[in-house]
Amino acid sequence: MKKIFCILSVVTLVSMMMSCNNNNSLRKELLQMYNDTNKDCPMVIDRYTTLTSTLVIDNSLMYLYKVQQGLLDDLGLSKSYWKESQTQNIKNIYCTDPDMIWFRMNKVPVIWSYEYQDGTSL
Repeated sequence: MKKIFCILSVVTLVSMMMSCNNNNSLRKELLQMYNDTNKDCPMVIDRYTTLTSTLVIDNSLMYLYKVQQGLLDDLGLSKSYWKESQTQNIKNIYCTDPDMIWFRMNKVPVIWSYEYQDGTSL
């Protein structure tokens, strides 16, 4: 009985260490992406959108965007329609874009945050 308990303890400890190492490795890779991307920020994406920075939150990556005030008016879109459409586009990018395969394989959440240039949420 003592031997079984000892074996189970070792297996549990090894599993915990491997999990910790995987999380540390994952976090290191995320922090490297964060550093590499932020070196190029702000990065103009299109006429309306600028990537201002990224953040690592736990084991997820967040993209922070600033959007020109006239975006919705110029495109003739309501805020709710834009949000719905953008959510679907982002989901499609995450699920199908080859550039996102590392995130999918490692089950890393990616968050896209949009706000107007004055800091109000879009």
